[in-house]
Amino acid sequence: IGAIFSDAFAVGNNEAGGGGGKADIPSCMDVVRNIDTKTVTITFDNCSYRGVTRNGILHISYTVPNIAQPRAVSVTITFDDYTHNNIQVEGTIVSEFGGTYLIPVIDVSSNDMKATFSDGKTITWSSDLTYKIKQGFGDGNLGTNVIELNGTTEGVNRDGESYEATYSAVTVDRSCDTGYPV
Repeated sequence: IGAIFSDAFAVGNNEAGGGGGKADIPSCMDVVRNIDTKTVTITFDNCSYRGVTRNGILHISYTVPNIAQPRAVSVTITFDDYTHNNIQVEGTIVSEFGGTYLIPVIDVSSNDMKATFSDGKTITWSSDLTYKIKQGFGDGNLGTNVIELNGTTEGVNRDGESYEATYSAVTVDRSCDTGYPV
């Protein structure tokens, strides 16, 4: 489920920020941007994109503080009849960008998220997480970044059991020798 959440977050934030241009968009993916309403609609039609087969629509709205700083500072993503490798996804993801250039902070909340699998089982969750990029962003060396995670998540797993998790100063250091975050 984390991969589905992260993937939608990455695609939505990429497109809200201007994306990579039409050359990067496959023909099975239609991206409609409206700068006046600050919205992006991405429609997938049995689309294999970034290693995932997608169908349905991502609705993205964003805020831009001013012309001098054209990057999105708040992005909201909702799902419309959307599937990720045949897993139905519902809910809303909101990300708020803050902090400083050298130490960005991203607050990400997911509300009423639900994943429905082909066997009819579901996973539900809501979360409120803060990612603080403590190292490796402002120097352009994202491969060595250090991220601190704080926040909570809760929901119900596929077996109908409730769960809760609290993260307090969990540090992910991507510069480790094995190539795996620790």
